[in-house]
Amino acid sequence: MNKILLLRGLGREKLHWNDEFLNSLKRKGLEPICIDHPGAGDYRQILSPIEIEDYVAFLQTQFEELGLSSEKIYLLGHSLGGMVALRWAYEYPEQFHKVFLLNTSDGASLAFPLRLKPFGLRQIFKILSSNEISKKETEVLNMISNSPSERDKYRTRWIELAARRPIKSISLVNQVIAASRFQAPKSLEIPAVYLCSTADKMVSHKCSEKLAKLHKAKIYKHDKGGHDLALDAPEWLSDQISNNI
Repeated sequence: MNKILLLRGLGREKLHWNDEFLNSLKRKGLEPICIDHPGAGDYRQILSPIEIEDYVAFLQTQFEELGLSSEKIYLLGHSLGGMVALRWAYEYPEQFHKVFLLNTSDGASLAFPLRLKPFGLRQIFKILSSNEISKKETEVLNMISNSPSERDKYRTRWIELAARRPIKSISLVNQVIAASRFQAPKSLEIPAVYLCSTADKMVSHKCSEKLAKLHKAKIYKHDKGGHDLALDAPEWLSDQISNNI
């Protein structure tokens, strides 16, 4: 069974992955492995860095401790996780067969204020300025999901998760800084596949289009899902991944 390492996005952790997406990967013969960024989930007591390279250094240590460096695997990163995945694949190409980038961006594809759509920018300010967990998680779901049923399904679970495993506000701010400063490598030694949604309310899909052109990579577009396609279109997403393994 092929292994695929999954990296989450801004302010999220491994327990935010949609179970339907993970199970769909398994049905297609893939073994999902989830690792948290520094500052999130299992590592929430550590402050998130402000440079993407420092996320890579931290995750490489976890990667080696888990014994994953002894074999080539696949890598998928969502949003901020996509930025980390790009840098990781650039620095350690011998470790990965291929890298999948989901609704990600960088400072070269579009300037930061243009990478974030106005709605996404407003939502991030709401999230950063609120101290109420239920309001924060509701705003997060409104920002990253276009599916009312999925938002309703996961709201209570995510609120409980935020109460039990909270990310520090300073770590969230640091993640925003890291994302704003990130510049994608101009070339990769391994194949890349870009996945995005033209209906993403948070990040412009033009970022994925420009990065795919830069890396001469395949790109697949969904026309209805939100920023978190693992939540809104789990079967479609797992299909694109398995079809490119």
